[in-house]
Amino acid sequence: MKTIWAVLGICILSTLATRADDCADLRQQNDTLRKELKDDAALVADLRQQITNAVATETLSGATNAELYARIDTLTQERDEARGIAEKLAPQAAKAMKLPVTVTWRKALTGRGSVLQIHNTTGTDLPAVVECSNDTFGTKRYRVIIPGIGNGGAQWYELGVSQGWDFLSGDTAKITSAGFTPGTVTCP
Repeated sequence: MKTIWAVLGICILSTLATRADDCADLRQQNDTLRKELKDDAALVADLRQQITNAVATETLSGATNAELYARIDTLTQERDEARGIAEKLAPQAAKAMKLPVTVTWRKALTGRGSVLQIHNTTGTDLPAVVECSNDTFGTKRYRVIIPGIGNGGAQWYELGVSQGWDFLSGDTAKITSAGFTPGTVTCP
């Protein structure tokens, strides 16, 4: 029976790692499209300025103006197409930016509080900042590395009284990592 659960767990972890890689690819595609869109917008603005300058100084012929206007129309169409693609990818990009962690709580072995366990759902180590806070003691930040699946050792990072924070009911932990939307959890 343990073997079935182990195989099932490996399958789930493999699927999660694949999904994380897919999300990273979608985020990269979205970033590329946004950069191209920004570049096109700058080029259109530059061409508009060239036309304005040319008309003001009357140094360009009618044919050159027509070419510039045609180029503006082409760039505007390309920009609109890129915006459409970016809009289609936006939901996937938002999902890709979701912090790839899950959390669990366990009772502290020493003390009266709880311990936060942060589980990384990707195959690579995840650098993060965990900001713990409550009304009594304020806020304290911890820079941590959350081990990835399959990297040996623990498959999570624990934060509790041994690390300097005794989580009590109502305390919060905000988890941030570059490139991801932060997540906040509250101790039960």
